[in-house]
Amino acid sequence: MKPTSKPFLIPVLGLLLLAGAGAQVSATERAGLFSLVPQGDPAYTRLKALESDGLLAPGDSKGPLTRFEMAERIFKAETKFKEVVVAQADMDLPPPPPDAGAPLPPGDNAANTANTGNASDSLSPAESLPLWKDPKKVEEAEKNLQNLQEAYDFELKLVRDQKDDLDAKLSKAEADQFDLWRSVRGITEYPSVSIHGVGRAMGIGQQYFGTYTNSFFDNTGNRQAFGYLDLEPTGSVSKELRWKGIIRLGSSFLPKTSSPSLFNALGASESPEIGSSSTFYNDFLQLRWVEAKFNPEYMSVSLGDFYEAYSPFTLWGRDSEDLFYKPEPMARWESIAKYETFMDRQPELPFRGLRIGTALGWPDSKVLESASASGFVHMIRQGFNDGGGGWYMGSNIFTDLILAGKGTIKSKKWYAGGMSWQVSADAYGIILDEPLDSTQPGSPYGQFNTATWAHQYMIGSVAPTLRVGVGDDVYLGAQYEGAFASFQDDKRNTDSTISDYAMSFGPFFQFGDSKVSLTYLNVGPNYYSPLAQTRDVAPGNTLLVGPESLNFQPMSQFFLSSVPRAGAIFGYYDRTLDNVFPYGLATPNREGFGGEIDIKTLEKKSLRIRAAAYFLDEISGNFVVNSGGTGYTGLDTTAGGEVPKRNFVYFNLGPSIDIGPGAGLSTPFVIGTNVRFEETSSVAGTLDSLWVLGGVEAGLFPGWQVGGSFGTRSFSGSEMGIGGVPTARATYLFDNTDLGQYSVFTVNGYDNQLILSTTLETGRNTKVHFDYSFDWTNELPYDGPISGTLNNEFMELTYETEF
Repeated sequence: MKPTSKPFLIPVLGLLLLAGAGAQVSATERAGLFSLVPQGDPAYTRLKALESDGLLAPGDSKGPLTRFEMAERIFKAETKFKEVVVAQADMDLPPPPPDAGAPLPPGDNAANTANTGNASDSLSPAESLPLWKDPKKVEEAEKNLQNLQEAYDFELKLVRDQKDDLDAKLSKAEADQFDLWRSVRGITEYPSVSIHGVGRAMGIGQQYFGTYTNSFFDNTGNRQAFGYLDLEPTGSVSKELRWKGIIRLGSSFLPKTSSPSLFNALGASESPEIGSSSTFYNDFLQLRWVEAKFNPEYMSVSLGDFYEAYSPFTLWGRDSEDLFYKPEPMARWESIAKYETFMDRQPELPFRGLRIGTALGWPDSKVLESASASGFVHMIRQGFNDGGGGWYMGSNIFTDLILAGKGTIKSKKWYAGGMSWQVSADAYGIILDEPLDSTQPGSPYGQFNTATWAHQYMIGSVAPTLRVGVGDDVYLGAQYEGAFASFQDDKRNTDSTISDYAMSFGPFFQFGDSKVSLTYLNVGPNYYSPLAQTRDVAPGNTLLVGPESLNFQPMSQFFLSSVPRAGAIFGYYDRTLDNVFPYGLATPNREGFGGEIDIKTLEKKSLRIRAAAYFLDEISGNFVVNSGGTGYTGLDTTAGGEVPKRNFVYFNLGPSIDIGPGAGLSTPFVIGTNVRFEETSSVAGTLDSLWVLGGVEAGLFPGWQVGGSFGTRSFSGSEMGIGGVPTARATYLFDNTDLGQYSVFTVNGYDNQLILSTTLETGRNTKVHFDYSFDWTNELPYDGPISGTLNNEFMELTYETEF
């Protein structure tokens, strides 16, 4: 029997049993209610159907039964059916009724006048309850039922009363929801101004850095104290126009002679102390962010500063630390460093300019669900200073531009074979253009003459995705991205153009918030996409931690400062720290297979497991133009005359679990680890790098947390590096700056780090962090092995408030 037939069958049975019975019956007629229903009556068949559907107990349909017994079973089935409907609708059952009685509702049958007297007269309004909520009154009314018609009317009245009460509650909930929606919308739709922000004050009381002797305090270094307050006003002129800004007030708290280089890196200006002609302080007031949003119907416009995200082959950059689990306070240090450079919303990156977009939906379409498109223009600083010794051309000669657009189209979900099918596709296009900057128009192109450089990048990709729903929040699918990039070193010379492609393809399995994917990756040796291949900060320097981590410098010309030549977009990296993906998935000259796992499960997603494994090969050796410009030669040719072609193995695993929720604790108790292994092999040798890191974070009491971590890195083997050290960078075919610089290096080193921290929540929005770090190593990043052991110790106190 179909579920939809059940609510109709029960009343029909009641009507069949009551056929011929009126509202007023005699005693003889009432006696007929207890007469037996003959075997073979259709009523038994219908009772059997209710029994098979689970609404009646086994055997309830067996006769002989009186008409009254049949009515009882019908009401029993009706009650059971209502319970099933409520359970299937995932609704809470009505709460238990209170002890207070309630009057019967007025009516014209005996059920409504079953109680003697007028009960409502003896109850105050506060004590008056609907009949269906008072089991005592219901029981009294049932005792006075005269026939099946009265019983049916009575049960129907109770059901209607419950329905009316539920309707009233739903109406109130909808009204409350509308009021909340109106209040929230009022923040952005009506003229308003609000302000929030963050403030931090940091200090290093003791810094030790040097070779260990008898005391950790023999070589004292920086004593720093500095802070800032970022005010973030947000306002709305109307629902179509909103704005946001970030204003920073900062100070080093110390005279310039003792001030850290940190604030110079943050753009601090120097102003003299009032009343003094010799002492300077790093105090400044800075407008860091200005954004205006205009949102008319079917359109969006952002003017000023905004964030934008494209695909891994067109815009995404490499993260600063390749770790899936980051213990406290490492994660906090990195988040502060990214906050300083506006890189804290990756894969979204910060731009300044104009962005226009639109999003459309087709609710009545049987094929298309939505489509959107947007584009932006970003102005890069005036002047030119290419990496690798380029020339500065002046402040008023030209302006570099980034012009980009993207579109998305998504189909409706189609249902077939018990599964849902959905297709979507994204398309991206980027032009990075540099106007003609030659001081001699018409002069011949010179490969190494910056006066004739006029760059242009053209990058595009298409990324379709298929998702097949096979269960409750369970999907199978496949995703693909194919990209093409063209770089022209001089727009006046078509012979200076070089192009290549990149692609990734693979299936994925997604269940809830967890996902498993496999990928085939192929990025050509000459694929150049500056916004995807520029890493935000130098990686892996464990000696730069805490506040010093803010001194991280971009690996190459930061893409928001200039559009460099293809050879300059690749910053130098340390092979012992990062050799497989120094520039993320867009690292050129890579081909192979890989897979990634991201699992979030258990209560409050307390168990998290992220893992990745890739097996890659270089597509070709690293070639550049020879010194005479007549042909090509290997950039890192060995002494035996061979050009290395490398094989890579990459493994990264970062599980963590918060035992607190499962153990019923009110504070977190997180245990995690990260293991990252890389192996690079070629005719130049084999290099192994292993990083094992473990950490724990526990809340001793509400508002007080402690944490600790220990990590060890090991590097062993041989490879090619610049100047006999681990430094390397990707190649550009027409840039031979590094030619002749590579030679084999051998390494067998380690780098260990112990970190302890404690956090006190001093208020609802304020915290105090105390961090201690001790690092000891026999190899410096980018410099290679050292003699003896280098020790670095510091203690840091941070006061942080958010409002």
